[in-house]
Formats: sequence, C-alpha cells, structure tokens
Amino acid sequence: MCLTEFGTDEIISTRSKVYEKLALDFNELSLSELVALIVKYPSLLRRPIITDGKKLQIGYNEEDIHQFIPRKVRKMTSLRMTEQLLYMDLKNQQFA
Repeated sequence: MCLTEFGTDEIISTRSKVYEKLALDFNELSLSELVALIVKYPSLLRRPIITDGKKLQIGYNEEDIHQFIPRKVRKMTSLRMTEQLLYMDLKNQQFA
C-alpha cells in the first residue's frame, strides 16, 4: 500500500460482485485481513497491477502503462511506427 496515494481505494474493484456482497469497510481491515480476503477473492483486485518497485499502475490506462516500457524499446517502436506511416502515406500518394 505504500506505493498508492489512497491505500486500498486504489486497488479494490468496487465494481466487483464480491465487493458488493461483502459490504465491508476495507479501510478498517488490518493488512493481514485484507490479504486473506484478496487470496480468497482475487476478483476484488483491480487489474492490471503493474509495478517496477518505484511506481505503481493500477487499472488499464494505455498512456500510463507505456511508462513501464523501457525508453529504448519505446523509441524503437516509435521509429517503426513512423516508418510505417510514411510508407502508407507514400503508397496512398501513388494512387491519388
């Protein structure tokens, strides 16, 4: 929880059916109680959860997840996408 700003509120899926059925105040649970509940009901967790030990990303947000891809890989991917777009543009101009 030390990587979250708002504790359990960030990692618990309040949309899950289990969450609704349990009707608990998760902020009142001890860490061991919370872990035991998550082990018993894994669907309580929002997904995906990505960490590099310093940053934590919870839930799907393509832009935020992108930060976890090493800069070198991002740069190569960006160059390939640019080349592909240029190729498509040149190809489309030939038929115009």
